Amino acid sequence: MDISMVVDNLIQKNKRDMERQEREPGSNLVFRPNFPWQCPTCCHYLFLNKKDGCVICDQHKHDLSFFNFKHCYPMATQSPVQLPPSTKKLVQVINQGPAKQRQKTILPPKAEGATRFVCISDTHTKHREMFIPDGDVLIHSGDISMCGRRSVLEDFNKWMGELPHPHKIVVSGNHDVTLHEEFYENNFWRYHTEKYEKKPPAEVFSNCNYLRDSMVTINGINIYGSPWVLPYHEWAWNMTEEELDGVFSAIPEGIDILVTHNPPKGYRSKPKTGIDIGSASLLKHVQRTKPLVHVFGHVHFSYGKTKGGKTTFINAASVDNKYHTNNAPIVFDII
Repeated sequence: MDISMVVDNLIQKNKRDMERQEREPGSNLVFRPNFPWQCPTCCHYLFLNKKDGCVICDQHKHDLSFFNFKHCYPMATQSPVQLPPSTKKLVQVINQGPAKQRQKTILPPKAEGATRFVCISDTHTKHREMFIPDGDVLIHSGDISMCGRRSVLEDFNKWMGELPHPHKIVVSGNHDVTLHEEFYENNFWRYHTEKYEKKPPAEVFSNCNYLRDSMVTINGINIYGSPWVLPYHEWAWNMTEEELDGVFSAIPEGIDILVTHNPPKGYRSKPKTGIDIGSASLLKHVQRTKPLVHVFGHVHFSYGKTKGGKTTFINAASVDNKYHTNNAPIVFDII
């Protein structure tokens, strides 16, 4: 069979499957959006394995233990912003645990002068199924969608605007492919039959503070957000450990809250397989910056909170491994 016919058939199947998964999240489809690979030399779509290079031009050979997307984004070169030492204190963390949909859990009152944070993540199109308790700041740490469909992101933004929290903070996740503009430009075909027109994330999220390697200060509390993850099935925001080390070196000391999509190595970072997919580079920079709280998601199986040194680690994944929204938001107060 002609290899071009095989490739075309596979590309079309991936598109159909991804669109079906967007319509029916939680279905038992198994995708391999990382095939076929695109050769950076001749730009043909082709099959590769660890021993082979491009079957067409035979020019580009590389290690496929992780796919390297260096050509998709610029490396971080900026130095960290210098912040004064934080004087904030973490008052309490409330893990509501697994909960039935829209079941109201009575939360203890916050201390006088405290700011209450409500954390969710990995809602995967199911944000309107969540019961969100009241608070001052709502944090979503990525994977709003299944494959970045614009209508899902726009509905999420509308939903955020309907919630009473005065402040909302969002970082992107690997499934939110249209938010990684450099990546989507060259890889849209893996996820959508037609490419969406370019729209800056700040316009998509008019009701949120969207953080991409940037910081916002709310009530004197410094919050830094970053979307990058270790290579994972050739989705968006992928970087190697070495590249992550460069990007996360820009996280400033003196922050109070760090929000990422990827977990740090060793903290709520193991999926059901038991293989730790947390980032050692991220952990290194968490230990350097010592935030009061590190909020993330990505690994649905490891929802919950863990204490490590000065930092409380919160995996706020809202869906479980079957994409059911069984995990309640995790709440914490800072004064």
